[in-house]
Amino acid sequence: MINNKVRVVIIDSGIDRSKNNLKDNVIEAISIKINSKGYIEKTEESVANNDHGTLVASCIKYIYDNVELIDINILDKNLTTDGRVLLKALEESTKYNPDIIHLSLGTTKFKYWFPLKRIVRKLRKNNIIVISAANNYGLKSYPAYLKGVIGVRGKEVEDLNWHIYEDGFYYAPYKLPKELCYKKNQEKIRGTSIAAAYITGYFCKYVKNGNKNIIF
Repeated sequence: MINNKVRVVIIDSGIDRSKNNLKDNVIEAISIKINSKGYIEKTEESVANNDHGTLVASCIKYIYDNVELIDINILDKNLTTDGRVLLKALEESTKYNPDIIHLSLGTTKFKYWFPLKRIVRKLRKNNIIVISAANNYGLKSYPAYLKGVIGVRGKEVEDLNWHIYEDGFYYAPYKLPKELCYKKNQEKIRGTSIAAAYITGYFCKYVKNGNKNIIF
């Protein structure tokens, strides 16, 4: 029997497995934070601090259902974190042998350009696809703008199956499918985070068909 499961690491705010039938998709979850002493600390659990990570995971599954999700929780309730935590999470991701690492986040701080570039190079050598949302306000952000990363921007379109590659970035819809919204006003959520999740779902389909060596 052919195994069509695609493994995706989601680095975000945690995934609530009780929402949108995600329970069977999330196979492992950890948190990486800065502790009270200022050191990076990993714990073998993940409590969703914000709906963001759950909605991102839901969008990926919406496009490609047969996905295994690794939940790496690095964002607080305000969707912020320390750049060192992001770097640690990317390093930690390799232990799970993923097909794709998904980041609906990034940093505009140039000081992280080189360490992120170094990690991305290592990930690509291991044939791991890295997909990252670009900044919502058009600022240069990393890792989305790095060579070797699938950078994603969004557009306000009604067709949720629409996506395109243009000017070095992939584009997909900004908005959530109505059926994934489990709280009031979630239908109003817009952003490259959602667009990137759609693109990760589509890349899951490419990986399933044996196309991991994608040129971009």
